[in-house]
Amino acid sequence: MSQEGAQIDKMSQEGMRASENAENVALGKPATKKPGLSLAERLGLVGYRNQSRSEIKPHIVVDTDICNSTCPHKCTTWVCPANCYTMDEDQKVHFQVEDCIECGTCMYACDQGAVDWNFPDPEIGRGVNWNFG
Repeated sequence: MSQEGAQIDKMSQEGMRASENAENVALGKPATKKPGLSLAERLGLVGYRNQSRSEIKPHIVVDTDICNSTCPHKCTTWVCPANCYTMDEDQKVHFQVEDCIECGTCMYACDQGAVDWNFPDPEIGRGVNWNFG
């Protein structure tokens, strides 16, 4: 098995463990085991069709001026599973597209008009390569 295949198999097993943990917690039982791969390690496995991270053509543009001036909750910093939105010590929001997994969470969470989302063009083969569908 290739190294990437082994990592994907490990992620699948950890995903099942995470589901078990969520069920245990819901039933008031202790969680069984924490997943082994960190978020950064999992994001390192994300591949993009026909582009490297240095050639990325953003499918999303975020106006952080809106986030930092009129947004009362800065919810994108809490909901993004890839941690593309961060807040510094001065409570200023910053956005980094390179780790985006195109889930669309921020598009639905932002109610201030700061997120401009355009799905990648499948005709030219851009976007995230999903391992499991």
